[in-house]
Amino acid sequence: MKCVIAIIAGLVLSGVPHGAAADNLVDNYYDLVRPNGQPRSDAVFQADLNYCYGQTGADRNAHDTPALKQCMLGRQWQWTDLSPSAWDPPPPDSPNPNIGWHWENGMRVCHGDCKDPEAPGSGYRCSNVTVLGMPMRECVN
Repeated sequence: MKCVIAIIAGLVLSGVPHGAAADNLVDNYYDLVRPNGQPRSDAVFQADLNYCYGQTGADRNAHDTPALKQCMLGRQWQWTDLSPSAWDPPPPDSPNPNIGWHWENGMRVCHGDCKDPEAPGSGYRCSNVTVLGMPMRECVN
């Protein structure tokens, strides 16, 4: 139980991400109130976000505007930075139903070695490249 509390506290201490911009970066805020040294709950953060979105008319699917950041600061949440989203989209479905990633019963499952970028259906595209005159393989998903 202590481990779960430490993980939750670590996530909140590192900033509270939100937003869904196309570049997979999220806005982070730091709780300035911190009663008893602990960050306020995510429910309080979300309520403050809802209030500030309503006050500023900012787009929830874009990065936070200066007006929204100022509103959040007035509610004791200081904008800190942008960071990569932890919620990257899943790899695409493999064309082969017996190998790679697929949706089954509402869950993403992998058949075969999906961590190997060279495996069929891993979600990676691999190609031969030359770097500093040396041939290499480059895999991107």
